[in-house]
Amino acid sequence: MKTSLFVVVVASLAWSGSAFALPPLQSSSANWTQGGLSRISSQAAARDFYLRIMPLGASITKGEPYAPGDPHGNGYRKALRDKLRADGWKVNMVGNVQYGDMADNVSNEGWPGYRVSEVFNKASISVPFWKPNLILINAGTNDVGQDGSVEPVATTGVRMKVLLENLFKLVPDSVIIFSTLLPNNGPKPVESVNAKDLSRQYRALYREMIGPDESKPRMKLLLADMDDGFITLNDIWDGAHPTIEGARTMAAVWVRAISQANDRNWFSKPRDDVSFVDGVGKTTCEKKYNSGNDDPRGHPQILSASGPIITDDGLYVHLSTLGSTCMVTPRGSFSNERRFYAQLVDFGAPRAEGRDDEIVVSNGNAQAGNVRLATSRGDGFFDTPVDIDVKDGCPVQGIRWGDVNNDGFDDFICIAPTREMSVSLNNAGIGQAVPTFRKLGLGCCLRNYIQYHPAVAGFPQDRVLIGDIDGDGRLDYCVLRDNEDLQCFRNGGIGEMAAPWEDMGIVFAGKGFRDLRGFRLVVCSGRSDLLWISTQGTVTTYINQRGEGKGLAPRWLPAGVTHSGASEDVGDTRFRVQFGRVYGLGRRDYAHIASSIDQASNTYRVRIVRNLGSGGKFQKGDGAFWGDTTGTGFDDYVWISPIGVVNVFRNKNTKSNFDNYQNGGSWEASISFATGLDRRALHIGDWDGDGKADIIEVTDGKTGRIRVWFNHWNGKVFEWTAQDIAGSAFCNQGWGMGYSDDGHHFADISGNGRVDYLCMEANGRTTALINERSGLRNVGQVKASETDTPRYRADLRFADVNGDGRAHMIWTDKYTGDAITWPNQGEVTAGNSKFTWLRTGPGQGRADMVEINPTTGHGWLYLNNCPTGGDDVAGAVPDPNLPIYAPKSKL
Repeated sequence: MKTSLFVVVVASLAWSGSAFALPPLQSSSANWTQGGLSRISSQAAARDFYLRIMPLGASITKGEPYAPGDPHGNGYRKALRDKLRADGWKVNMVGNVQYGDMADNVSNEGWPGYRVSEVFNKASISVPFWKPNLILINAGTNDVGQDGSVEPVATTGVRMKVLLENLFKLVPDSVIIFSTLLPNNGPKPVESVNAKDLSRQYRALYREMIGPDESKPRMKLLLADMDDGFITLNDIWDGAHPTIEGARTMAAVWVRAISQANDRNWFSKPRDDVSFVDGVGKTTCEKKYNSGNDDPRGHPQILSASGPIITDDGLYVHLSTLGSTCMVTPRGSFSNERRFYAQLVDFGAPRAEGRDDEIVVSNGNAQAGNVRLATSRGDGFFDTPVDIDVKDGCPVQGIRWGDVNNDGFDDFICIAPTREMSVSLNNAGIGQAVPTFRKLGLGCCLRNYIQYHPAVAGFPQDRVLIGDIDGDGRLDYCVLRDNEDLQCFRNGGIGEMAAPWEDMGIVFAGKGFRDLRGFRLVVCSGRSDLLWISTQGTVTTYINQRGEGKGLAPRWLPAGVTHSGASEDVGDTRFRVQFGRVYGLGRRDYAHIASSIDQASNTYRVRIVRNLGSGGKFQKGDGAFWGDTTGTGFDDYVWISPIGVVNVFRNKNTKSNFDNYQNGGSWEASISFATGLDRRALHIGDWDGDGKADIIEVTDGKTGRIRVWFNHWNGKVFEWTAQDIAGSAFCNQGWGMGYSDDGHHFADISGNGRVDYLCMEANGRTTALINERSGLRNVGQVKASETDTPRYRADLRFADVNGDGRAHMIWTDKYTGDAITWPNQGEVTAGNSKFTWLRTGPGQGRADMVEINPTTGHGWLYLNNCPTGGDDVAGAVPDPNLPIYAPKSKL
């Protein structure tokens, strides 16, 4: 993946409901009455270590929805934390959900709408990562509200038992406090009845799990009774959720239970085999807009591309040789015949090696019977022409050819005398010798046709240029101003239609040629270069490369005069000069159509000059990849050449010291490995879950079959062993013309430490093979396409932006660089997609952003860190003065 990803490995878990032994409890300092309630002689002091607390449950735990009058969304969590801090405890609240505005990173495990069994699934992911020493569970309200529509209320206690047993299996030294339900008067009368019944189930479960001798409980388990009369319906605002004061009352009940556990000497120092430090905040918080700019460490330059390895292919240098000369006979009037070159058929060659066919339009228009296609042989000559019907009668002055929908086939385009653009789509398939066309609407020059792009006022037909400015495989609509400035409108559609058209503004500033009729946009290397052709056929060329900074305006690389001309007049509109990939080498060859006909033979000459030029195709920034190849937890800089030489620059930084980012010395000398493969086929990711990134090769873009070069870094050298991956041929999306338009993505969406194989369609719809130790598991659709605003796949990435161990989907605005993320909520058992995603606004297991200049290869780091966490006030935390709680029930 081409994002900076600092990997957090989350192990897979195998759950079991079998009995297990718990370690013996520490001695208790509590006295016990025969009634079962503890009589605390004095409250024990806070310990000199952190309470790493995981609030676990549903919406009440999260604090959503906000209670009336509550602008904070912290639920009971802030009042609880403040009380514990006032009592002398050090507190770190943890979890994979961030909600509210309290300083302690607002972390919790509250999942609105979740039943106990679903909370169990979330805990299986979060608890092994966070390893809390205290878990507070309030769950079951959704089991009650759903009233058995999915799972019986009567067996909720059984599901809670499974949850508790497995939590103790994961963190056997932790204290777990679960609660009865709050008083409930939901919209259905049965909810109140169900809530009372479930609270009775929980009380019985508590007595069962601690055993018959309450002075010697089997486990560090307590029940906080939220339904003993202390909390009343006056503390509930919507039938289920607490008011502001109700949340404070809940906190008081939790505090008493925590004090009980402390008096029994149950708490122990939290485990340190985690990837964060309790005292310095956490690594899982939502990525905040502009946080990279706000980081006090700034955004240092970390890439300088100063070594000889990181190169582009230089300036474009034109070389040519005469390729072929043919004498051809016109069909009808010579003056009304035009020749064009475009790829209308495809016999399976790689897209970059496709050949353009010769198209002849006779009798002044493209009506049926006037258009012939001669398939290119690749040697400068063409097969016998066949008639094709483009479903349009466009006059020859308005005819253009090009790919409007990024399918690899050129379509028929008409620029009407009134300047509207219309299209007949090329419906050819691979191996189809004679293409067929389907008009969008009724054609260019018939009434009621569908406009592909409307006319732009003030610009006549000969001021309209069609070309792919941004290299996404879809032609854009451009107009030439009087001063030769070129303004373009980007084809922003997905599929056959172009909407929305996006005004790119001025993308090229005029150079003073003083003849607007000589300008031509010609697609080369995936992007349209700008050519100016003189009346004698001499060509001045500007190479189109990815631009720098915001927006899509290209960087135009002057190549000077590249073609010496035809030594004769080529027409005011230069129609006697055409360009096409006649020889199938990815370069546009120069075709000159003679200006006169030989009267004796009734033939005219077509001469094709073969293009042998090179350069201008690649930029230094194209090769930047990232991956932790050495297992340090920091991504290394991986630069891959166009021919697949993988160069690894190991990251010198460590978790305790990453000052090298500031002083410019972040990288070790490169270690290289030659794969002999096209760079577009290569990806970086940890396939086998050993903590070290591997090289992943898409061996066949049409089937998606992959091969993995496994990384055997031994601390000094890399060794790579290749293995074809069985069952991987499931993605036929390949990659498009654009630099980032790739149908194959590799990212860990399951959170098991291995990258999964994601197949993305052009509209962003994604299917996946989950990469597990036992093999690949096809889960089908994991992300539907967005319906509110189309999201083109070239703008989509996957990276772990909040440090929860799972990759999230990121859409980047190509004009501003701003991003929207869809946090990955994990796998679900039902629904159209096997994973759920929530859309959010615009070293630590979190993806940082690296801005890379495409031309120079220089890069700047924007760190993605959580706030430091801690208290909401400086100095001592004031006591929140919670309600005084005295239990009213006997457990």
